[in-house]
Amino acid sequence: MLKNTVGIAGTLGILGCCLYPFLQLGVQYLLYKITAFLASLVGSSGLCKLIDGLGGAFGLVLGMTGACALLLLISVLSSVGAVVP
Repeated sequence: MLKNTVGIAGTLGILGCCLYPFLQLGVQYLLYKITAFLASLVGSSGLCKLIDGLGGAFGLVLGMTGACALLLLISVLSSVGAVVP
């Protein structure tokens, strides 16, 4: 019983800790991509490339955040599964 409780609480805790940064980075990524699109309509090409590059960088950070959250979930589930009652 305790093993299941720790597994569920650990999983929900990791999801709770990773949700806010993931959403924040996702919103910033979308804003940079929208800004790059709007800048391409009226702006210079150098500025558009810069903004699009920043959006790409936020996309990479977003992917790394998701990968780290997945690794944390796997580590909690494997550590709880390794405990033998």
